[in-house]
Amino acid sequence: GGSLWSGEDPVRLPFERGPIHHEAEMVLSVGRHLDHATAVEARAAVDGVAVGLDLTLRELQAGLKALGLPWLVAKSFANAAIVSTFAPLPPERDLQALDLRLIIGGTVRQHASTSLTIWSAAELLSLLSARVPVLPGDIVFTGTPEGVGPLGPGDRVELTLSDLARLELTVA
Repeated sequence: GGSLWSGEDPVRLPFERGPIHHEAEMVLSVGRHLDHATAVEARAAVDGVAVGLDLTLRELQAGLKALGLPWLVAKSFANAAIVSTFAPLPPERDLQALDLRLIIGGTVRQHASTSLTIWSAAELLSLLSARVPVLPGDIVFTGTPEGVGPLGPGDRVELTLSDLARLELTVA
């Protein structure tokens, strides 16, 4: 149990269930319906961007992977995905030229350009829309750079996405 993070109090996480690892990600806000969209159509549908903190119960995930099972349960707990406020995104802004950074206690743990993703944001949305409809209001986490690692109680976490988005929190 536990309530969701309000944006002010420390974030409560279920450390009694095992180690929890952080993943900083660019998050897209979709403004129009996509169904089998091209990459160009997908990019045109992105109307906002945020930075997100994707959390994983790492030991549970490893156990599920070893059994060949989906990881969904390892990412299914209160506060497992926290997203900053979305910034409007002009169509000319290059989603593959943004700086993604996660800092814990003043130490940079993750830092990379969105240009290093396996698929561009537009390609990712296009691939997703070929499998399921993507609807206005949907948000999509786009993947994380190297540097994933554990969080602990008392950690002060700061995430940024260039000059567009910022998220700051303390772990309870």
